Amino acid sequence: MDLGRPPTGYLESVEVSGNIATIKGWALDPDTDQSIKVHVYVNSAGAAYTADKTRADVGKAFPGFGDQHGFSEQIALPTGSSTICAYAINTGNGGNSTLGCRVATVAQIELDHGKSPFGNIESVVPQSDSIALTGWAIDPDTVEPISVHVYVDGVGYATTANAQRPDVGAAYPASGPFHGFATTVPATAGAHRVCVYMIDSGGGNNPTLACFDVTV
Repeated sequence: MDLGRPPTGYLESVEVSGNIATIKGWALDPDTDQSIKVHVYVNSAGAAYTADKTRADVGKAFPGFGDQHGFSEQIALPTGSSTICAYAINTGNGGNSTLGCRVATVAQIELDHGKSPFGNIESVVPQSDSIALTGWAIDPDTVEPISVHVYVDGVGYATTANAQRPDVGAAYPASGPFHGFATTVPATAGAHRVCVYMIDSGGGNNPTLACFDVTV
């Protein structure tokens, strides 16, 4: 290993679909053969990822470091012009390296205002002392994630439907992919009535996603 050298890499592309940017590239630190962190900033807001996806071309260019140095991530963008910059994070005491910056533009998205949230419950799994639920929920009035409330025998628990769901984004491109949820709520042994509600972003009615009986 070449100890003391900064990371290297490249932000290869930024592709925008709706309000979602897909960023791709690679990053490698000559001090280690392990995958390293990549920080991506949209204007001033940052998020951390790991460059651990298979890139045989990078492995061939840097023999002895392996292939796990690629990244491909999706990030929600605000309306208008945004500057996206990616940085390779040094594993040692040295500085981080800029992988590149791109400017991306999101046009005003035509939302379906005045409609209620909708979604789907995909799994309900009773466990020894809880109930695990997964699904997705969208409010057509906004591209932002919405709250989902789960009630067990009248006792409520809140979660946010903000997990990445590319299949949901593909089905509803104006809303983007960040509308999935996976949550676990406490439940004692026995039979329970569980109801799930989607919280309207505009303060309107909160429709029922599903109600069902579950035995723990």
